[in-house]
Amino acid sequence: MFPNLQNPISGIWVRNQADALSEYCTITVVSPTPYFPSIPIFKRFYRYGKIPKQEKTSKMMVYHPRYLWFPYVSSTFFITSSYLLSLLIFSRQLHQEFKRTSLIHAHAILPDGFCAVILGAIFKKPVIITTHGSDLRYNYKKMIEAALIRFSARKATVVISPHPELSEILKRI
Repeated sequence: MFPNLQNPISGIWVRNQADALSEYCTITVVSPTPYFPSIPIFKRFYRYGKIPKQEKTSKMMVYHPRYLWFPYVSSTFFITSSYLLSLLIFSRQLHQEFKRTSLIHAHAILPDGFCAVILGAIFKKPVIITTHGSDLRYNYKKMIEAALIRFSARKATVVISPHPELSEILKRI
């Protein structure tokens, strides 16, 4: 959930928050992107292949590691697993960067928050998860996804819920 060259308004509020925070600290953004081959006949998904693997803005470095994804057939569990694998591989490439990191902030409880608590445990960093709605609202009734959400919420240092409905869902599970 972070703007990129192919989708400049996706998660714009996250970008605005990162820009504001960059006045006080160094921000590194890791925004995993689905892997999809750059084959123009797949017009809807072709743009993913055009997103650069890294880009430097005036205020921060943004990385887009790739994760395996199959349009229309990937479950939340599959995407979360693939996402985690790509982040673990990526974290090995940027090991020193992760060691310098003070904290990890994920903007969704699934798959981002789950992956963040795993990386937080590996690198011994506090983890903040902000849930925004669909990441929680559409997954908490599914058995495996609910277990991943519960694990993520319990292992995170802080969970931010901007809406009373989401707070109630978190309390229930």
